[in-house]
Amino acid sequence: MDEPYPEDCISLSREFVQPQSRALFKYLDIQVLRAYSTSAGLVLGEIEQLLKAPFGTMSLQPSMWTAVDSGSFAFMPPDHVQHLLVAAYEYNSKRDYHQRRRLDEFPPPTSLKYTAHARSLRRGVPIFTKNPRTGVVTTHLSPYTDLPTFSVTSAHPSLMTVKAILYVNVAHAQTMHPLIERLFYLSSHIDPVFAPPPWQPNPCSTPSPIPEASSDKRKAVDDDAQPNKRQKVAAPALRSPVTRAKRTRRPITRVAAPTTLKIPCPQPIPARTYYRRGAKDTAMVAMTPKSRRRAGP
Repeated sequence: MDEPYPEDCISLSREFVQPQSRALFKYLDIQVLRAYSTSAGLVLGEIEQLLKAPFGTMSLQPSMWTAVDSGSFAFMPPDHVQHLLVAAYEYNSKRDYHQRRRLDEFPPPTSLKYTAHARSLRRGVPIFTKNPRTGVVTTHLSPYTDLPTFSVTSAHPSLMTVKAILYVNVAHAQTMHPLIERLFYLSSHIDPVFAPPPWQPNPCSTPSPIPEASSDKRKAVDDDAQPNKRQKVAAPALRSPVTRAKRTRRPITRVAAPTTLKIPCPQPIPARTYYRRGAKDTAMVAMTPKSRRRAGP
């Protein structure tokens, strides 16, 4: 049987760096953690302490934390662990607050093998795994069906299942993981003790009340508002017409012509000369040869 890879031997980058150890959940005030606290038999404020302990921490490559936080990647516990969690959730859902079984008291089964599940964020984005013995880096492409199994060092399977619930909802894979969907349904109830506090308006944004005027001031205002006698209102003085200053136009001759461009003046076209009819006939006779001239009467 193949040996499972450690949790820090999977990455979105070919270069494997020093793993980052932190809590499984980046934000604590979320709906799934309130539901988990209800179903796991915890008390108020206990989930924050568990996420600081090895119970709720993992050591992953920095690039993998981005995929885990967004619900695009999850380590899925085996089916027999999911069946145990379903039975515990069903038992606690029928009990009062102080009669529930605490999941943190259940010792996690040894040598669990988690399956890795990922949805492709972008087409062609690979996932890299590093063999813990040989150091060989293998490339896995979407739909990532050839990923090896993994072992989780310290995180409890119940919290790993909560991460799996987020992945199933984001990837819309409810039909492929019916046990995870069952756990999500059983954890939909939240006790009032874990519910968020009711919304209250910001005191800084509330307008301050306007102080009421005293009786003496109010009486003086009312007396001024309703005078007993008609008062003469002086007519406003007529305003003198406004005289506008006339703009002085500069003559065209004062405008300096540009010196950079010289356009030659066109030559004047000679005017046509008109002669009287008698002068025109005399000129035509003078231009006719003598052989063609008619004899006079």
